[in-house]
Amino acid sequence: MSFESFLRLLHRSYDQPQDTARWILSLNLPRRLALLALALVAVITTFFALGMQQLAKIMAGGDPALANLPADPMVSLMASPFAFAALQFGGMILGAVMIHRVGRLFGGHGTWDQTLPLVAWLQIVMMVLQLAQVLLVLALPILALPVILFAVFSVFFLTAHFTAALHGFTSVGKVLGGIILTLVVVSFGLATLFLILSPVQHV
Repeated sequence: MSFESFLRLLHRSYDQPQDTARWILSLNLPRRLALLALALVAVITTFFALGMQQLAKIMAGGDPALANLPADPMVSLMASPFAFAALQFGGMILGAVMIHRVGRLFGGHGTWDQTLPLVAWLQIVMMVLQLAQVLLVLALPILALPVILFAVFSVFFLTAHFTAALHGFTSVGKVLGGIILTLVVVSFGLATLFLILSPVQHV
């Protein structure tokens, strides 16, 4: 695929998201290729995160006030890029599982092998937006926030349309509602599990 074709597909993902999803499905991409794409996105995203971490240090300029802030768990995780990349990959797989299984639970007909390429393309789009965010932080920091907000919109917009195309659903609104509800339930479950597994700190 040429760079021009890539940009056209990127534009079509927003202009005609369900047609784009059906076109990707029509390619019948093998599972290993989709998994490889997800792994590659995880590695590139890790490099982006490392770059942003170094940029934040440079912009902080050694401010002693910043040095006294509590340690951020994500910063600690970034000390091990392999672990961060694995976490990114695991998150993508978890997202694919939810799109596949929850969709099937509500009568969808999408298969696991069909789900993976769509999730891979969705993550590629998110990666492009992340790259845009990094470049804007360097060139025009004031535009970084709009890009972040657009990325959040893109996640819900593209996921809803891609899921509808994957499973044959006709109401994108209901799909979006299901996505939000699933996120709430999963987030609550993970938070509860974290509290249960966390060691109790005695004062």
